[in-house]
Amino acid sequence: MKEEWRHSHPFLILHNLKGFFYMLIIPLVRGFVTAFGGGLAAWLNSAWVDILVFVFILLGSVWQWRCCTYRFDRRGLHARQGILIRRTYYIPLQKIATLCAVHSFYLRPFGAVNLRADTLAGSKKRNDFSLFVSKSEAQRILQLRLQAVSSSSSLTRQYRPKSLYVAALAAFSSSSFAGVVFLATLVSQTGKLLGNEFSERIYGTFSRVTHLLAFGLPPAAAALGYLLLFGWLCAFTVNFIRHKNFCLRRQGNALYITGGIFTKREYAVAVQSINFLDIRQSVLSWLLRFCSVHIHAVGYSKHSDDVSGVVPAVRTRDVQKTLHLFFPEFIPDKRQLKHNWGALFKFIGDPSWGCILIPVCTLLLRWLLPDWGDFIGWVGFMLCFPAYWFLTVRLIDYFTSGIAREGDRFTLRYSSGYFLHTVVLPRDKIAWVCLRQSPIQYFDKKCDLLVFSFSEGERRHHIRNLDWQAAAELFGLQK
Repeated sequence: MKEEWRHSHPFLILHNLKGFFYMLIIPLVRGFVTAFGGGLAAWLNSAWVDILVFVFILLGSVWQWRCCTYRFDRRGLHARQGILIRRTYYIPLQKIATLCAVHSFYLRPFGAVNLRADTLAGSKKRNDFSLFVSKSEAQRILQLRLQAVSSSSSLTRQYRPKSLYVAALAAFSSSSFAGVVFLATLVSQTGKLLGNEFSERIYGTFSRVTHLLAFGLPPAAAALGYLLLFGWLCAFTVNFIRHKNFCLRRQGNALYITGGIFTKREYAVAVQSINFLDIRQSVLSWLLRFCSVHIHAVGYSKHSDDVSGVVPAVRTRDVQKTLHLFFPEFIPDKRQLKHNWGALFKFIGDPSWGCILIPVCTLLLRWLLPDWGDFIGWVGFMLCFPAYWFLTVRLIDYFTSGIAREGDRFTLRYSSGYFLHTVVLPRDKIAWVCLRQSPIQYFDKKCDLLVFSFSEGERRHHIRNLDWQAAAELFGLQK
């Protein structure tokens, strides 16, 4: 039976008014002030133009909602939008890589859900299609997508991690810098809504608390340290809330992923749309023998507030068993090709500069500016942490990096930034391969391997100082 055309959720009317909110708030406030001072007649005499503009914008938003219709059936998504310029969209169901339903806390009172669809041809930053629907309609559409890539006879496997594992993922993936940026944005936006006096009180309270808890440190240095610590705690809390109630379910070739407390997110992902699987570790998780498993699929974890992993945390000894249950197509293999043991400087050369220059510059500045000696020493001490942490990552990378191939499946082990990666990449997801040689590597017959995979934007995998001939043969390249 052919599905009928439906209107999107009426919340779209309010969503369309969002861009005009700041234009409307000033005349509305002015109108209320006038009404309190001179009554309703004075308000109507002074604000009739504002009222007319508001009514015109409201009617335009309602008409825009009336013109937004859609139909989602077993063939795919059909949609019509626009008032003056009409647009008709069609996305075949099999071409949707990821379908996501976002139950934001501010949408729940309205019974609305933001439904997002992404395909291989979409933008890196924006969803291919976004629609407001009811909760029941979102469930119906998600089930249609799941049924399209699975069968009722397929075995269903489900994974719900313990809260401790979710906390581990939040701890390992949280960044102090990201937390500080989040705090600064939150305080800034709150100040705009409640006035600059409110944000100044927050800053003043933070300054007083810092002075009380300085414990002999220079106040500026203590403020920097507490700011980074509080930023990390803030980022940890946000990540934990985002991944709490996480659930992974696989049936056939379909993945169903949910997570979140205040904002619940549901994902329907086709396994064939996964570009690669990434087993990720930080230095701390490597020492504790834990790792988290992530997938790179079009539309999944596209936005900064999305659920990022598919297995938040698992012991290293159990990762193979977990992958056999949920991702048998992406099982990592042992290293077949690795760098020579004399390539140590290739790994630690870049981070060593920071480890040497930061202490030297700190001592030099303390000698040149003795009055600022305590503050400079504390800042230099704080800067040494990321420098030596980066050096530690590269040292672990030196002992673990390499590549392997099993049929049309490649396993790439390398480090990027402050994380260690074990990437399982199918051959048909590789865009191109580059064997890069420096002058020294050319005479030594070594190379750096750069593998670029299909994705929304460029994704590069960099493995250092491999044997040129062996790497070329592994990827079927000719000299």
